[in-house]
Amino acid sequence: MRNKLYVVIGALLLLPSCFFNNKQKGNKHTFFIQAILNSDVIKKVQEATRPLINAVIEEELGIVQDKSFPIFFPKKRQAVTVYYINDLCDNNEDVRGLMYLFVDPVLDSLEKPLAPKNVSFSSKIKFFGQPGKGILGRNDLVALIDDPSKELSHFNKKIKEALHHNNKEYKRACNVDLYDIKKSERHAYLPHISIGSLRTNYIKYLVNDASKADKVLERIKQRIIKVISDAISNLTPNDRKLSFDKLAIYNAKRRKYARERVLEQK
Repeated sequence: MRNKLYVVIGALLLLPSCFFNNKQKGNKHTFFIQAILNSDVIKKVQEATRPLINAVIEEELGIVQDKSFPIFFPKKRQAVTVYYINDLCDNNEDVRGLMYLFVDPVLDSLEKPLAPKNVSFSSKIKFFGQPGKGILGRNDLVALIDDPSKELSHFNKKIKEALHHNNKEYKRACNVDLYDIKKSERHAYLPHISIGSLRTNYIKYLVNDASKADKVLERIKQRIIKVISDAISNLTPNDRKLSFDKLAIYNAKRRKYARERVLEQK
């Protein structure tokens, strides 16, 4: 009820600016709604797998890595993304106002959210994303997550429903979408967690031979997938188990959490 009230009030407050803003394009903002880990499982996995990854890289490239500029490095912020909010506020609206009125209440709409209990690392390893341009371009190395009870998928479904509702209310008032739903949901929800990042463009630079660079990079990636999959397969079920204590909204531009809600432990 409180969520719907915020939406109605927000629509009324934003009406005067809609006629101006829907004609001008502003900055695009990306937010992730994430389940934050409260265990040190990921750290253990990173500590166990990083030497294996570095060994593959150094063997393939015939180098000793510069420790001040590692080719593979672990991800510090550890969380599982539950929903992506792409291109929020594409019409010069006040982002803080939109977050407060249309996005923040989504977490409050989840009644007594329970922390997932039956969630763990799987041994299915992939490289996600495009490396981008420049020598610093990289790919994320991720492990897919076993979620047999669909606990993370449940959060995804409920958050999606709430944001779809808020988007309809916003569009009714301002004749534009609150965020880009198609972009946010272009892929089926597949829970995963980043183990770290591989500087793929830098590897190509070190190979220094355009005719060989792609083949060497692909061989490195496939070898890394194999050694990490084997390493995780050898962990005990308890060592692979993940636990969470919060749901939060992560501001990708500011690189910090805008809102958090504590999950209830069963």
